[in-house]
This record gives sequence, C-alpha cells and structure tokens, in this order.
Amino acid sequence: MASNSVLRKQRERLEKEIKKISSQSPVDVQRLVELTSELSSMDESILRFRVDAGVISRLGRELVASQETALSELIKNAYDADASRVELIFDDADEPGGSLSIEDNGSGMTREELISGFMTLASTQKVDAPFSPKWKRKRAGQKGIGRFASQRLGSRLLINTKTAKSKKAYEVDIDWDDFLPGKNLEFVASKIREISSDGKSGTTLTIINLRDSWPDSRQKKAYRSVMNLQDPIEQALLKDSKKTKKDQDPGFCVTIKKTSSESDEEDFDLFSMVYKHAHAEITASVDGEGRSKWRVVSERLGVDDSEPGETYGFLKNIKLKAYYFVWVHGEIPTQDMSRIKSLSNEYGGVRLYRNGFRVPPYGDLNDDWLGLDELYRGRTFLAAIGNQNFFGAITIGDDPERNFEETSSREGLIHSFAFDELTGFGLDALVNGVARVQAARGKKVHARDPKSDKKPEPRETTERALGAALSELREVTKAGKPNKKTELAQKKVEEKYSSVVEEISMLRVLASVGLSVGVFSHEIRNSLIPIEHGLNLLPSDGKDSERKQESLKYLELVKQYSTFVENSAELEVGRDLDPVDVSSQLYEFAENAANLVKSRGISIETDIDEELRSIPMHSGELISILANLLSNSIKAIRRSEHHGDGCVFIKAYCEDGFIYIEFMDNGDGIADEVKDRVFDAFFTTTRIKKSHGSDELRSMGLGLKIVSDISSARGGEVFVGMPDSKYVTSIVVKIPSSESE
Repeated sequence: MASNSVLRKQRERLEKEIKKISSQSPVDVQRLVELTSELSSMDESILRFRVDAGVISRLGRELVASQETALSELIKNAYDADASRVELIFDDADEPGGSLSIEDNGSGMTREELISGFMTLASTQKVDAPFSPKWKRKRAGQKGIGRFASQRLGSRLLINTKTAKSKKAYEVDIDWDDFLPGKNLEFVASKIREISSDGKSGTTLTIINLRDSWPDSRQKKAYRSVMNLQDPIEQALLKDSKKTKKDQDPGFCVTIKKTSSESDEEDFDLFSMVYKHAHAEITASVDGEGRSKWRVVSERLGVDDSEPGETYGFLKNIKLKAYYFVWVHGEIPTQDMSRIKSLSNEYGGVRLYRNGFRVPPYGDLNDDWLGLDELYRGRTFLAAIGNQNFFGAITIGDDPERNFEETSSREGLIHSFAFDELTGFGLDALVNGVARVQAARGKKVHARDPKSDKKPEPRETTERALGAALSELREVTKAGKPNKKTELAQKKVEEKYSSVVEEISMLRVLASVGLSVGVFSHEIRNSLIPIEHGLNLLPSDGKDSERKQESLKYLELVKQYSTFVENSAELEVGRDLDPVDVSSQLYEFAENAANLVKSRGISIETDIDEELRSIPMHSGELISILANLLSNSIKAIRRSEHHGDGCVFIKAYCEDGFIYIEFMDNGDGIADEVKDRVFDAFFTTTRIKKSHGSDELRSMGLGLKIVSDISSARGGEVFVGMPDSKYVTSIVVKIPSSESE
C-alpha cells in the first residue's frame, strides 16, 4: 500500500492536471473523465463498482443465441418506436465484411433519449413508459440490452436518427472492438455528431463489417425468421379488414431487400387463402379474472359451439386462435392441398406471441410444447391433432405480475406455474374444439369406442394350402385306388410340408430374437439413466462443453431408438385384435426412422392421409410390415450409387374401402424377371456376408414373405407398384379399412 505522502502527491498531481484541462478550450472531456475517475478511486473510505468494457461483448455476442434472434431484437426496437415499416438492406454480404442496414420510420431519438435510453445499460426507459407514445403499443423490449444484439452481427454500428420536430439528425459511431476486457467501460467513448437532414422521422442502424457471410440461403432464413416475428394470422386478417383510420395503428411491416422474389405481402395473401380452407376456427381466451372460455366454428360442418373453461390462478388476458386442418384427400381442393401442407411444414403448429412478437422456440418444427404430437401418438384420442394440423397463435397480453419472464438468451420463457397453466389452457381448448369437429364429421373420437367383431375373409396362406392338399390326399386314399393323382398329391404335400417346417422354424427364431431385443432394449434404456446423470454433472462451459452437448444429443437418440424398439416388441406380443390407427403409427414410424437413417445419408419423405384406420388386427403386425419394407429400401439404396442422397417416400391413402401403404425408394430396383418371386419365402437379392465391424446383416429372404402373409391374413395383398418418376421401386401394401366393415 502506498504511503500517505505518496498518495498526497498523486492527488496533487491529478488535481493540477484536472485544473489545467478544465481551463483549456475546447475541454478534452474524455481525458477529464479518466482523471476524475482516477482521483475518485484514491478515496480509501469509499468503494465503487467498476464495469469492465468486456461486459458489452457478453451482452451482445454471448447472450444473443443466433443471428435471427439478434435481428428480431433490433426490429423490436423499431416496433417500440411506433414504426409502421422496417426495411433490412444487405450490401455485399455474400462474404464476411459486408453491411446490413435496418431502416424504420418510427419516432426517432433525441440526444437526451440516445444518452438515457440507447447508451444506458439496462435502461428502465421502457419499464417506466410501458406503452409507445403514438400508437400505445405494449413495449416489446424491456430488459434494456436488446440494442447490443448488433454486436452479435458486426464489429461496428452506425446510428442515424431524427425526430419529427427536429431539423437535424444525430449520427453515432460505435466500434465494438473498442470494448476490450480489462478496460473500464466508462473510458470507452463513441462519437456523436449533428448532421443536416431533410428526411422524415426514423432511425437507421447500419451494421458494418458483418462477422458472418449472408448468402441467399441465409438471407431467406432470416426472411422466414422475420416473417415469424409477428402473428401471420393477425397480419392476414388486418390486411383483409381494410380498415384504415388516422388514429388507428397502421400495423407493422418488415421487408428484406434483395433477399428473394417472394415478399411478406405475398405470404400474407397466401395465409389468407390458407385460412379459407380450414375445417374449423378454434378460439379461446382468459379474461382479467382468470376465467377461460373456448369456441369452435366450422361453416362447412355447421358447427358453432362454445363453453366456459377452467378458472386459472396465474393466467390473465390470454388469447388463442387456431385454424384446424384434416389432411384427407377430397376434403381440401387438390390444387391447394400440397401448397397448404407445404406451408404447414414451415409455419404449422401453435406459436407463442408476447407484446406483439413471437417467443421462440414454441411452435418450431419438432417443438411439441403443448403436447399435441404426444397426444396423437398415444392413440387414445383418435382425431388428427398433431402440430401440423394447426396454424395458430397464443398471445400473452398485459402481464403486470411478470408471470412470464424470458430467459437471458431471449429464446424461451423461464419455466413456472404460469407456464404450466398456459400449456394446459392451450391443449384443453384445442382438444375440445377438435372433438366437436370430429363428432360433426361422424368420426370416432376415443379408442374406447365400441369395435366391430366382423372378421375379414381369409385369403390363402401356406397353412391353408397345406390343409387343402391334405384333404385332397385323404379323399383319394379313401378310394383305395392308388394312381398318378395320389402320387402327385402325396408329393405336393411332402414339398409343402418341408417348406412350411423350414419357414416356421425360421419364424420361431425371429420371434425369439424379437422378444430378446425388447427385453434388452428395456435394460439398455434403464442403463442410460446413470450415464445421462453423469454427463449432466460435467460443467456446461469450457473447452469440453461442446463435447458434452454432442454426447447428450446422441444419448437422446439412443433413448428414442430403445423406446421405439421396446414399444414395438410390446405390440408384437399383444393378442387382442383392435382397429389400428394407421396414420398415427405411420407418422411415429417415419419420425423414428428418419433419425435412424439420417446417418446413412438417407432422407424420408411422407404423404400420409389422416384418420386411416384398419380392420381389427395386431398393432405389431403393422410395425412388422413397416420395418421390413424400410429394411429392404435401405439395402437397395446402399447397393445403388446414391451416396448421401438416398430417399424413401412413404405414401398412405384410402380408396374403395382399402388402405394403401406405398414404400418407394431410389435404390437399385427390382429386375423384371424376379418381380413375381420377391414375395416367396427365402428368396432374396441381398447376399451380403456379415463381417467384423460391418453394419449390414445377411438377408434371410423372409421380409417380404412376412409382409405378404400379414396382408393376406387380414384380407389384403402386397404387390410391386409403379413408382413416381423420382423413385425406382414401389412396394404397395393393401389392407382393408375399418370403413369397409
């Protein structure tokens, strides 16, 4: 510690230098700040918090998870400033180092607002004034750190802003590279200057020296992200309403220049078309007292039902609106069906919006936050109720009690009792609405509904063929006159008997293996619990954090596979005959299979009608059919030249009382001379010997025979079909629909 005399001399030196700088014109303010700060730190009776300049990097580059999130944070600032239009302009952005301008026509900022708002960390400006001055919009940003998202995108930020009352504009130049760790934040200055401007009010943020490249593909991704910022339902309805008043909020439109030929206007028009084809519109709300109600309206079905719902303890001022679709050919115009289904892949699901802006990841592809897909896969609720059956939104209104807090990364809400109530509210409203629609369509709603006892006409199987031959032999034997007919019949029985014994022996082995797989998959899944626990104990930061996350990802895949195998094994041993929800099983199978074959460079596409239900059969029978067909497709693709671009297409539909399940692939195909033999026992085109380290199994030649026997036993058939132009092979399974009973 320095002596009192040394400290006294240092203070005197600083006071002298401060006095000298203060008398100069102009005053070197930056140097004056540094000197006064140094002088204040010498007071041994007082301690002050110091802010390291590196905190700016943490706020901008670490708390903002992605480029799309960074863009949305900056666009929210324009919304809060009462802008009606925001334009994103990319310049020379195909490689890192380009620029991005974000122009809005909002209220702009005065010098005082720049200082107290934009340049103040965790400013309370939006908390103190929760509504915008002109259109009284609920502020979208409240934590005061969204502006630092620009550092996530580029190394320098140029701000140009002007208010309506001012003839001048202000320009601020911020170089994020100046904010170095170890440097006092107070000593980092950004230049501001007043410039002349004849333009209208608004703010332009120009992000210079972009850290990443923004090719067309990424710009299109950003475009979709921007499109998802606001509820497309409300945007489309606002456009359709055509209500324009001077004192009415004109709405908020975001465009990206030079990103693609499509525009937000075209997409909103498209959404307007989509909603007109919906089977029903489901709405629900929670008022300021926590009381809920829901309503479902369907003009085509003559439905208009509404009922009060639960009363909630945490939910207030919540709204839900969802458009419901059933993907069944004939119920939606053919020319619109594929386009609407394509949109459902991108925009389907029920998304969450807060203060006018979307809260990701709720409603993203594969994000089942309301449990819709899980409910559909459970097969107790038979109506089509997956995420892709809806275009919907839940909006959180005024939240003075702050029940819904965003995470620091701005992606998702902190889990709470209020969030649990919110998911329950959304699921209950949609289930009630869909149940009304299902009843109006004359469809079963729950699996517990009475089942039919009608049995399908049996078709010839190996066992029945053997029985017929034996009967024929007995009749001839009774006559007591051996002849060529007797000898031929005996030979026929012996040949058939031999093949049946061999087939049944092999099937017994396969059944035993299947049960063993089910048992061991259960043990594997239980063994994964301590492994996952051990991984979660590892630190989430540092050099091994990425390796930890990668390990957890693969662990989750193993869990999914083992669960699927175990469930399939349980279905196989069931002896009850029940109508099978074919659509649900196909969706679940395709989802699990897609993860399985992805590492092999194979993708799976689907076109599956909903509400496909078979006659009573074993659930495991359908799983066996699907597993065998997929196995054959994988082998065919592996034998072909499609390295990394293999594709399997699963199609399912109902026609004339039968369900058709079609597997197509772009493998090496089936030669014309063997098409009539592929369903025979022990016939195979795959003769790959299993070697150490190989992931291939030797084909037994029973896969398609099993598929054929199951189909025949249920009154159906299997045959080689005509594939679409993109594919080489088509195997079609035909089984009776429950509607044929």
